[in-house]
Amino acid sequence: MAESTIYMITWESLNEDSYLYGAHIEKKEGYIVYSQPLMPPGGIIKKWVSQTNYQKDRHEPGLPSLKEGHTYHLHAYMKAKPSHSCFMRLNFYDYYGELIDFVMTSEDTCTFTCPQGIHHYELLLIKGNAQDLVFERIDLFEKEITYQFDQTQSEVTILVLEPQGSMLKVPEERLLKRLGNVLILPARSYSDELSYVIDHQNDYQVIRIVGYGPVSNGIVKELLQSLKNARGYIYNESFGKEHDHFFSEALSDHTKRLLELPFLKGE
Repeated sequence: MAESTIYMITWESLNEDSYLYGAHIEKKEGYIVYSQPLMPPGGIIKKWVSQTNYQKDRHEPGLPSLKEGHTYHLHAYMKAKPSHSCFMRLNFYDYYGELIDFVMTSEDTCTFTCPQGIHHYELLLIKGNAQDLVFERIDLFEKEITYQFDQTQSEVTILVLEPQGSMLKVPEERLLKRLGNVLILPARSYSDELSYVIDHQNDYQVIRIVGYGPVSNGIVKELLQSLKNARGYIYNESFGKEHDHFFSEALSDHTKRLLELPFLKGE
């Protein structure tokens, strides 16, 4: 996993490594609603692994490779009732399948260092005393997004990151500086910082919302309903090439599309 990327861990399949017995699971657009009030505390709701046998398991690993000695961050987008009543646990194994270390937390965020001697690892979503769980995704990344927006400035650019498969690439810092006062949304339509901008939108002289692909474009259109005075930039509509080329699209760096934004070219 590259340092400048965010890996999105999602609950794609309800059948793979999920506790289904007696559970009520509802899959909605963008999230999972899970309820199993009879499961005892400590039960594993969902498991993701970094290594699979495709002939046996019939699915790809749900976790990226990690580097020994590197520090990583988890950010869970989920809500349990009661609050913080589910746990995330990372188990690290050596070549022989022996547990060499683990990390466990009930918080939404977690920072850990990948141990020496790791061969593979797994991420467990464990029930505490939760009655209900709304699960969106868990982000795993190495480099924190430290380029934060300043609430006191009169202009703000809301940049919605565009997924490329299960990855989000963070633009280079020199590009972020060109965008000015930036609020970064990792392919989501809400955050605490965004709520602040919505509540204080009349205090800003200029609000821009930028998307550069199908997912982020859709989020821009959604946000324009709440930010009435904002200007939206939609790739291939507000900016970009008239006819995009999709050859090798999965391997391209979509963040380079941002160089075509009109306000960077002096509209």
